[in-house]
Amino acid sequence: MKNFVLTVITPSKYRRLLTVLFIAAMLYGSAVLVIRNYYESGTGIAKSDWNKQELSGDAKNFMDRAVSLSAFRAYDSETVSSVAYYRPPGYSLLMAAIFFLSGVSIKAVIVFQIILAAFIVVLIADSGRILFDFKTGMLAGILGILYYPLWNAAVIINSELLSMLYWVLSLNLILRFVFTGSKKNSLIIFAGLFSGLAAITRGQFLMLAPVSLLLVFFSAYSGREKIAITGKWISMFLIPVLLWTFYAYIVSGVFVIVSTQGFYSMWWGWSPAVVLEEAYPVWNQNWSGINIPSDQIGTLVPNKSPGWFISEIYNFIVSYPKESALIGLFKIMEGWGIEFYDRKPFLQDLFRFVRNKKSYVFLKFLLMACIIYTGVSLLTAALYRYRFPLLDPVFIILSSYTLIYLFNKFAKRKSAGI
Repeated sequence: MKNFVLTVITPSKYRRLLTVLFIAAMLYGSAVLVIRNYYESGTGIAKSDWNKQELSGDAKNFMDRAVSLSAFRAYDSETVSSVAYYRPPGYSLLMAAIFFLSGVSIKAVIVFQIILAAFIVVLIADSGRILFDFKTGMLAGILGILYYPLWNAAVIINSELLSMLYWVLSLNLILRFVFTGSKKNSLIIFAGLFSGLAAITRGQFLMLAPVSLLLVFFSAYSGREKIAITGKWISMFLIPVLLWTFYAYIVSGVFVIVSTQGFYSMWWGWSPAVVLEEAYPVWNQNWSGINIPSDQIGTLVPNKSPGWFISEIYNFIVSYPKESALIGLFKIMEGWGIEFYDRKPFLQDLFRFVRNKKSYVFLKFLLMACIIYTGVSLLTAALYRYRFPLLDPVFIILSSYTLIYLFNKFAKRKSAGI
């Protein structure tokens, strides 16, 4: 049995294949929406936001701000002024643009998000091709279509999908710069800009988006070149971040660097609040007397200093070390989704993977990205949204590489009669 070998793919044929992949992703995403609505009509249990008239929680926050912006009113005109500017504007800006063109319609947003999800699939496929080869890229695209959390995010009102799009686009541009030999400054400039847009779409990306610079750090560029590349990337990354800071301060007097609550998110991750809201199986009777305000953000964020949050975190961990250790364990487990990321076959053949210099750069990048992600997860609440935009596309590409490697290994054994 011979190994599966593809003929040379011309640029025009490659573009056609990406177009087919995009259409297939669109059809799959549309089918997910239809099936969810069919289930909802039969059970009355909402499985998407398609038919919702009233939203709640984060979805309502995004919606209120989008309605304000689409009518050219102030960002906080539909909500509490003291809290509004602690929410990053990226997703609401996109919704506002859709509302301006189509009217205030949740359905229009979901249709557009399915298109964005299909585009993410294409970017994952192209990134796999750049990093490994054409076969890996195409299989990564197929796995991307089958990756259900992507379509779950597409049919609800939340910002994860848009932040994922921005980061995958940024990552794709950096991969082109580092691995294709291209010296185009535009690749680094737009990579930084899209990472900045990811940060003002989901505040946690202020800490996580620069992880993509690890590819530059581990590359073969000289030290001086790395400094120049990093400087260009960071300059563009900061443009949307600082523009939002200046706008928020001028309009409201609130000084905030993108954050979805800054030190508050760390306090929330190390307090009884995270135990209650995440239903962690750990509790201490002494917590029953601790007052946690119902509107934690509105009560605490505008009125407490960073030092207060840090002091509360320290006191909680010192007072409840056993419970804190369990909370940390649960954060890591939730953050990584252990049942979905068991890559034992890949780990068993790791030595073959690292022989390739290009792959070795990627491996070091992946290792450091995982360490940084885990650190951020431990600081905060380790919800899936931290992993979903940052590392899942990378694992999809890695999965396709692993499957092809194992298939070729099996084919060789088969042909040798083993």
